[in-house]
Amino acid sequence: ESEIAASNLHGRNDTMNTNFSDILKVLDEENEGGSTGAPPKAETNNSGGPPPRAAIPGNAGDNLTGLEPPHGAPVAVCVEPALSSTTIMDMPSTSLAEEYIRNSRFLLNKSTSTDAGNEDEFGTLSALKKEEENFYQTISNEHGDDNIWGLLSGVCGNIYEWYDFAVYGLLAAEIGAAFFPNASKSMQLIQSFGVYAVAFLMRPLGAIGFGEIGDRIAGRKNALVISIILITVPSVLMGILPTYDTIGIAAPILLVIFRMFQGLSVGGQLAGSYVLSIEQSTDSNRGFRGSICDASSVGGFFVASLVTNIVRASLTEEQVNDWGWRIPFWVSLGLAPILYMIVNNSEESKFWDERAKQKTDEEIIRTEINIEEQSGEPEGTSALYDLLNSKFRRRQLIGMIGVLSSTSSSFYMLFLYCPIYLSTLRGLLDEKEADFINLAV
Repeated sequence: ESEIAASNLHGRNDTMNTNFSDILKVLDEENEGGSTGAPPKAETNNSGGPPPRAAIPGNAGDNLTGLEPPHGAPVAVCVEPALSSTTIMDMPSTSLAEEYIRNSRFLLNKSTSTDAGNEDEFGTLSALKKEEENFYQTISNEHGDDNIWGLLSGVCGNIYEWYDFAVYGLLAAEIGAAFFPNASKSMQLIQSFGVYAVAFLMRPLGAIGFGEIGDRIAGRKNALVISIILITVPSVLMGILPTYDTIGIAAPILLVIFRMFQGLSVGGQLAGSYVLSIEQSTDSNRGFRGSICDASSVGGFFVASLVTNIVRASLTEEQVNDWGWRIPFWVSLGLAPILYMIVNNSEESKFWDERAKQKTDEEIIRTEINIEEQSGEPEGTSALYDLLNSKFRRRQLIGMIGVLSSTSSSFYMLFLYCPIYLSTLRGLLDEKEADFINLAV
């Protein structure tokens, strides 16, 4: 058993004498056939190494490598893993078989202790390195066909979602005056941006929720449709929401609730558009399609800035403060049907279709072989569990939060806060000029 275990550990391919009972049987037959002479006694070694080989009668010296075994006796090959040297030992007696067993056990124990030492010192690092290589490994997409409707649904969906998301920030001064009229102008802005920040807190939850919908429940395409509906309805409702002067404290409360739903929707739309577009791409266009989806989110800010500029240029300042700030929210109602038509023409990800067909078979397999007990993990673990259960993915998550926090905060500081600071707070520019500069930048 020790020899077989050592053979499996060190990748041995020798098939001679892997069963000690066969060896001893041959030896017994030789002894019965008249072999004479006392078997050499195996020496002990106090240095911690394997016991030395016994001398073979009729052969000079202890170096037995390459010598023919006498008497036609079977031989066993013992491979030292560290040196990869091959030693042939004659097995003329039971005592040498016992010596061979001791040698094999020594090699097995040495290998086990060496592997354990490497695992203690380098095991964690090796596991992280292996997971990192798997994470960045590019797998050929046999289902990719560069479907243009899939790319358009991701790009247009991101533009639409980020348009609705950005309009609030560009009109934060007017919204603050409408829903927090009793505060000073500075506090109105702080409270208005506080409501804007609520959506950011909901975006991770939206990504988790819509990730589960797209992966396990409804598919990528339907997840995008749900996210479009989820952001259109709150945007239209914000455009008709009564102000604080009309319904009192209920107005800012409803405003916060609508922004929460918008945050959920944007969190799901952004990642979902990446997945749908990339899963439909060929290997040569995968990076390009993913980057286009990412750039389209900035396009949503551009469209929002363009619509806001048109509203400010077409109406007086009093009209904008009174009811004109609602117009950009109403525009989303006209854009939603166009976007729905684009998404409806796109095909579902073939990965999702293939996965859906496998569900029945997978359930049967899980029932038959009880895969949960074998793997030690609960059935159908969520993506959040997979994320937090992996040390490598946790490290990636923390790193990306740090990287994106700096870039995103700079982006919002430049495109949302600076126009309001230059116009509303400092009075260096009027709102039309500040918005035009923002659009140009």
